[in-house]
Amino acid sequence: MSTSFIDIPGLTAGNIEITADSLTLTDDIRVATTTNGKANAGNVTIDVQNRAFFARGGYIGSQANSGSEGNAGEVKLRAESLALHDGALLVSRNSGNGKGGNLTVEAADIELIGTRVNSGRGGFLTEARGGKDSGAGDITIITERLLVKDGAQISASTRGQGQGGNLLVNASDSLEVAGTGIGSFGQTVSSYLFTVTTDDGINAGNAGNLTVNTGQLIVRDGAIIGATSFSSGQGGSLTVNAESILLSGISADGTIPGGLSTDTFGTGDGGELLINTGRLTAQNGAGVSAASLGEGQGGRLSINARELVELKGTAPNGFPSGLSVQALGAGNGGDLRIVTDVLRVDEQARITAASGNAADARIPTGQFIFDRPIIFPDNATGDAGDLNITARVLSINNGGQVTGATTGEGQGGIVTVNASDLVEIVGVAANGDPSRLTAFTRGTGDAGDLNVFTTKLKVQDGGEVSADTSSSGLAGTLMVDATESVEVIGTSVDGNNVSSLFFDSSGAGDAGELIINTSRLLVQDGGRVSAATSSTGQGGTLEVNATESVEVIGTSADGNNVSSLFFDSSGAGNAGQLTIGTRRLLVQDGGRVSAATSNTGQGGTLDVNASESVEVIGTSADGNNVSRLFFDSSGAGDAGELTIDTSRLLIQDGGQVSAATSAEGRGGVLEVNASESVEVSGTSPNNQFASGLFFDSRGAGDARGINIKTGDLTVQNGGQITVSGSGTGISGDLEVTAESISLTNQGSLRATTTAAEGGNIRLKVVNSIILRHNSEIVAEAFGIANGGNINIDAGGFVLAFLSENSDVVANAFEGQGGNIFVKAAGVFAFRQFQDRRTPESDLTARSEVGIDGAEEINTQDTPEFNLPIDFAEEEVQSICPSVSSQSPAQFHSVGRQGLPTNPYESLDSITIWEDLQPPRDLAENPPESPERIVEATGWVVTEEGEVILVAQMPSATSQRGCRLR
Repeated sequence: MSTSFIDIPGLTAGNIEITADSLTLTDDIRVATTTNGKANAGNVTIDVQNRAFFARGGYIGSQANSGSEGNAGEVKLRAESLALHDGALLVSRNSGNGKGGNLTVEAADIELIGTRVNSGRGGFLTEARGGKDSGAGDITIITERLLVKDGAQISASTRGQGQGGNLLVNASDSLEVAGTGIGSFGQTVSSYLFTVTTDDGINAGNAGNLTVNTGQLIVRDGAIIGATSFSSGQGGSLTVNAESILLSGISADGTIPGGLSTDTFGTGDGGELLINTGRLTAQNGAGVSAASLGEGQGGRLSINARELVELKGTAPNGFPSGLSVQALGAGNGGDLRIVTDVLRVDEQARITAASGNAADARIPTGQFIFDRPIIFPDNATGDAGDLNITARVLSINNGGQVTGATTGEGQGGIVTVNASDLVEIVGVAANGDPSRLTAFTRGTGDAGDLNVFTTKLKVQDGGEVSADTSSSGLAGTLMVDATESVEVIGTSVDGNNVSSLFFDSSGAGDAGELIINTSRLLVQDGGRVSAATSSTGQGGTLEVNATESVEVIGTSADGNNVSSLFFDSSGAGNAGQLTIGTRRLLVQDGGRVSAATSNTGQGGTLDVNASESVEVIGTSADGNNVSRLFFDSSGAGDAGELTIDTSRLLIQDGGQVSAATSAEGRGGVLEVNASESVEVSGTSPNNQFASGLFFDSRGAGDARGINIKTGDLTVQNGGQITVSGSGTGISGDLEVTAESISLTNQGSLRATTTAAEGGNIRLKVVNSIILRHNSEIVAEAFGIANGGNINIDAGGFVLAFLSENSDVVANAFEGQGGNIFVKAAGVFAFRQFQDRRTPESDLTARSEVGIDGAEEINTQDTPEFNLPIDFAEEEVQSICPSVSSQSPAQFHSVGRQGLPTNPYESLDSITIWEDLQPPRDLAENPPESPERIVEATGWVVTEEGEVILVAQMPSATSQRGCRLR
């Protein structure tokens, strides 16, 4: 048919039924029923054995006109294949107060293609335009293959107070919605499957639900499948069940992103978007959205993908592919939930959850792989929502980003990751942006938290895990709980991005916390774990609890980035603290563990509790960076503290443990409690750095210095323990309480000053202090400063070797020399009380120009006793009338046959004597008997008092000579 119509109007309209082998309607052919009154419009039924083709305004439908009370009729079409081109329509429209008719289409192949210029779009349509008791009919499509392209539509809508119809598509093989067309006003329009509510009134009807069941779903080039609200009515839900889903591209003019949507643009709330599939791919700018762009609340987005959710790339204009539950208007964003085995986000694709009062975004998944940004920002006035990721593996690679953020006035949300096996953040993008898992706030409210729960956390090759706030509220917390290990390793290839796990607070409120709970923390090859605060509130906390070990090792390959675990506080309030609890702390090959504060309040603390050992060893490969455990305080208040509690402290090969303070208040302290031993040994391989414990005071207040409590203290091979001062306050003291102290091969204990009073050295030792091979204990002052004192209290000896040039010296230049006080069992092998140091071992207190100090030695040496020469005679028995002292010797020969079996029996009778001695010439001269050595049996005293030992005492008549024995 062409340029004709079949139209049956009336008070009681009849039905239209067409049965044909094939059917073609073109050029405005109309087959329709209508009602204008109380009667219902008739139904339209078409049954085509083969192909039905409608084009250029071909129209089949049923309509209830405005003012009518009757219902629109149903439209049913069955064919082998159906094609609607260039604006052709199947429609059931209700503009009155009745009900809209349903539209049912059944065909093996269905294609809806194109629009008609100046006439509008073609496709399948049910529509309600009437009052609240009216409503649109439902659309049901049963097919194997459905194609909607070039601006064609399938739509169930309400434009009044009536309810929108539902849309159901069952396409057993495939459904493809593609491209855009030209609308009736020349505008670009999408190909779409839609349920929608669009009335401007306050009582607009709700949109219907849209359900798609298919094998393969393709939505591309700006096409849309959606359930949307543009009014005060509620948006409908969208449910997609497909074996695979491909969403790809935007419109050719770059204005329309394609995909799946339950967005709300009005005051009505958005509906739920539910996807059940094997694989979901969104690429080249296409995506899935349940966003709120008006005052309504955004709906929930739930994705269940058995195998994979893959988001990748951008459109040519840079529009990213992704998932969105954001709120860009006054409303709140919806929920986000993804359940899949693998979630991969690549090439600048995004996941966005943002709102005024964002709801939870929950992503339980098997493997979570991000390559490029996944952003959860907030730009509105309400509280930010929470993001919860539950996975077996979370992997963020090549610049991928998962970000929970707020820039509004509300409270920051919480980002929580639960990954049973692994969280991995690796590498950077081509433009240098790091792979990132982060939560930040730029608003006026309190910041949110970032929590990571996993077995193993790995941050590598420039990746980043961070919590960042510059808001005026309280900072949040970054908490990592990794049962097996946390590894932060290396930098990006170009060295511009450091692998890092950090917290940064620069807001007006109190700083937050970085807490790490794990078995093993490894920071290596330039990686960084840190907390930095510059807020005006109280400083934050960096807390590490590693049951087995904390290892900070090496530098980056180029040597520009040092592996580090540190806290930096520069705010106006009191400084924070770095706390490390572990079995073993190892800082090696140039690694650093440190805390630095420059607060105007009280200085912070660095506390290390390592039950087994603390080891600070060596330098970087190029020799420029020393392995260091240190604290630096330069605030206006009292300086901070560095405290080490362990069994064994080992510092060797140039490693250093130090504290420096330039605070205006009371100086800080470096305190070591090592129950077994402290060993400081050697220098760096290039001899540029000495191993040591160092305290340097440059402040105005009196410093507290170094306090060591240990079992055995050993300083050897150029190692040092030194307190020094150049400030106006008193330099810190060096105090050691130990079982023993051994200084050997240029080992030294030193207290030096260049300005005020010198620091003192106080040594309290249970046993002995031994100095060998150019070792020294020195309190020294330069310039006009007075030297400090040396106070030694040893239960044993203070021992040196005179020729080895080991010294105990209290020196000054222009100021007064310090004093030396020694209390010991004995002081040996020093050249004492010299006015200068000599090449031998010295113990001296002196000043080059000023007044010498004093030496005071208090020993408990055993006094000498002179034995008496004459003893009382009755105390010694006389031996003069004694028997001969030469008793005959005896020899028992038992023969070569041995002894009897017991003492009461003789040898067996079969015993035969055999002379086994070789024959001897009797004429041979006997050997000369050696001179017999006779032992002394007494002594005599001569008249001159000389004692002589004798073998036999003189006769008893020589009474004086026999007096002593």
